[in-house]
Amino acid sequence: MTLSPEEARVALEQIEAGRKAARLALRRNCGHYHLWIWGAFWVVVPLVFHYAPEVGARYTWVFALAGALASTVVGMLVEGSRLRVPLNTRFAALIGFLVAFAAIWLFLLGSNNSKNIYAYFCTVAMFGYIAAGLWFDAYLVWLGVAATVLTLVGFYALGPWFWIWMSVAGGGTLIGTGFYVRYFWKD
Repeated sequence: MTLSPEEARVALEQIEAGRKAARLALRRNCGHYHLWIWGAFWVVVPLVFHYAPEVGARYTWVFALAGALASTVVGMLVEGSRLRVPLNTRFAALIGFLVAFAAIWLFLLGSNNSKNIYAYFCTVAMFGYIAAGLWFDAYLVWLGVAATVLTLVGFYALGPWFWIWMSVAGGGTLIGTGFYVRYFWKD
């Protein structure tokens, strides 16, 4: 099948209109709140590990559960009444398999070092953002790549400053992207 230049132009215009509609829906339906919630998680948890490692090791799951509950509340209360997009089952399966493989890899790697485990989960989560970006909007790809690079820089280059770095750079990346989506995204 060969497209005429006019058909190609119309198709590209439809793609651009779809992208604009998706961005507008994301901004109107508070997608930035999720970035802020998980950015706050990335700010708080590394600071807890830096200043009270035993508390971090024992209670990180509480922070993760609080983040998941906050995301769920935003999804149900704010987005649920407005956003009516069918679940993409292929994307949901991808995320399910990512979680399953991440658990297997963690078990196989067998680390009990908090820094290693935290960097591992950060990079796995950012792979999820990259996958979502490939499926939905490229800004998530760039967010995932940037946060992964920042995690690796902190992990390999900053030694004892890793936790502070992750709080500022990791949390800041998510929070900053939330502000970008909310206030600077152009339709």
